This record gives sequence, C-alpha cells and structure tokens, in this order.
Amino acid sequence: MDSVTHLAAGALTPLAFSRAPRMWPLVFFGITAGILPDIDILAGSSAHAMFSIHRGLTHSILSISTAALLLALSFKFFLSNLHVKNDAVRVVDGLAVIARPDDWSLGQIFLVALLGLGLHLYLDCMTSFGTQIFWPFSNYRVAVPALFIVDPLLTIPLLIILFYCLRNFKSRAKLAAQVTWARYAIFWALLYPLICLGIHEGLSRKFNRDYTEVGTAAEKITLTPVLFSPFYWKAVAENSEEYRMQWVATHKFSTRPHFDPPAYSKVPPRLWQRLAEVLPIFGEYREFAHFPTLESTINPQGLKELTFKDLRYIYSLPNFLKECLGTDDGLFHLQARLGKDNRVYAWRYLGWESTIRDTAWEDLHPAPILPE
Repeated sequence: MDSVTHLAAGALTPLAFSRAPRMWPLVFFGITAGILPDIDILAGSSAHAMFSIHRGLTHSILSISTAALLLALSFKFFLSNLHVKNDAVRVVDGLAVIARPDDWSLGQIFLVALLGLGLHLYLDCMTSFGTQIFWPFSNYRVAVPALFIVDPLLTIPLLIILFYCLRNFKSRAKLAAQVTWARYAIFWALLYPLICLGIHEGLSRKFNRDYTEVGTAAEKITLTPVLFSPFYWKAVAENSEEYRMQWVATHKFSTRPHFDPPAYSKVPPRLWQRLAEVLPIFGEYREFAHFPTLESTINPQGLKELTFKDLRYIYSLPNFLKECLGTDDGLFHLQARLGKDNRVYAWRYLGWESTIRDTAWEDLHPAPILPE
C-alpha cells in the first residue's frame, strides 16, 4: 500500500488502547511502527531492488517480530526516563487512564508495535505486488489480488478518524470516543480488503464459469485490481501461448468481458532459462512477474530487442483515461539486445514511467553467448 495509508494506520494503532499515555511521542511511535517495513526503499529503485529486495527482508514475519521488540524496548526506555510523571489515575466513561507514562508495561507496548507492523504486512499482502513474509525460509511472494496500491476508500476513512483523534488528543472527556473510533479504523483496515477480495472472487468465478473462449480458447481468466478497484478490475485471459486483457466494471457483473486485441505473447520458458544463466536479473524478473509477456523488434543496428513486461503493470485503462494520461505502456519492463551471433550485447531496466525514455542501455563487455 501507499505510505499515507501505512502512516495513518500506524498512528491510529496505539490510540486504540485506553491505557496508552496520551502524549505526542505516542503518535510518532505508532507512525514508526506503521511505516518501518518500508525502510527497504533505501535499497534504491534498481531492477534488483525492485524484484528482490522491496517487500522482502524488512517485510517478513521474522523481521517484524524483531523490530516490534526493539521498538518496544526503545519506547519503554523513553517513557521510563520522562521527567513529567504527574498524571493522576482517572476513570473516564469507564476507561482506566494510566497513572504515569512509565506505568505502561513493556508487554503492552510490544503488542502495539507488533499490531502496527503486522497491519502493514497485512495490507501489503492484500495487493498484487507480492510480499515475502516467509523470508529467509522462502522467497515466495504472498500476493492476494484484493487492493490496488492506492485506494481512497480505504485511506480516506483512516485519515478522517485520525484527524478527529488528534484534534481531541488531550481531551480526557473524549478519551472513550477516541479509543472507540481508533478501533473502528483498525477494524475497517482489516475488513475492507476482505470485502474487496469477496468481490474479486465472485467476479472471477463467474467469468471462469461462463466465458470459455477468448478469440482462441482461454485456459483461465484472472482478475487483478486497478486504480479504481473495487469498482473496476483488469481481467487477464490466457491460454498456452498468449494473454488478452479487458477492463471490467463491477456494476456490470452480469456482462461477459469482451477481450479485444492486442494479444500479448507469453515468454517461452527456455528463453527465460537461457537469459537467466547469463544475466541473473532475468531470473529475478521471472520470479517477480505474474503475467510475463514478450515483444521482439529489430533496431536500426540490426540487433534484436526483446522487451519483457508484466501485465499487472500494463494499465489497461478505459479510453477516457488513456486520453488523460497519454500512455498505456505500464511499468517495470526489462529489455535485452541480442545479435545474430546469439550474444547478449546490452540490457536495461525501465522502471517508473518518468524514467523510461531517459534510461540508457547497459552494454556488456564481453558480450555473453546464450547457452543452447
């Protein structure tokens, strides 16, 4: 998910606990827990970072358990060394208010940190990008196609509740309301992805049950979230040789999708293997991509240019949005230049849309020969 969603969810997490000390460092503690796994962005935006590092080490169950303990110990040390310790024990609307900040137990702080970090992993796993929660035991990416990485229906309620809680942060009279609304927010963050997943599963079952041909016979149809999910989805139909895509509206549940050209060619498995043997980044991309496609052209120098794309990141927008954005080419492409002598002369990674035109080819010296 996007950083704003993680920040809001993290900030609300400690506010859902009535015995948490109402002090501004508490909010920053929650924010830290909510966004800490994304520290892997420091690895950069290279191909290796995108395909193997992001949502890897720092997003594993093992890592967040360790991080929660370290955060809890740090915050407990901070509370124990505060000079202001004059809060009295009070009961407001039946809720016990902590007597002194340093009375908040290490166990309670650990649970708050673990919840904030765990909520981050949960939301990331509900997107189709994939999260390596089992690292280092497995690099399998958990990718539940319920959410797009930006979802206003999820984020806006969190921000509204966070604004309410922070506005009344020091009000003991409204403590009960703060705690209640913060709990509602966490419940919404947990429930909303499941609602989207239910819509996804219903549409997927219908399309796979009713739609049996897409130009040629389709083996299956897979729905993936897009910017306007859960109202719109991208349906990907595939057979043994190609993919086709279609923009699908949830409100047209009874309508069968019409998969129009173009068709996207699948990558031959042997080509994957040959490229991965001389350039490991192609092996990483093979593990990363869900719907890998291949385009082949001949450049002015007579070299064959192979372009690999993942249909998850080909926009497949309706016509009015294509006109607004002026592109439908997507993100995260990998390219290779091959000569007639079966050598790989160069490669490049095309990441974000803004960098695609400016990314230079990386020449290989000496140019490796593709294995037979």
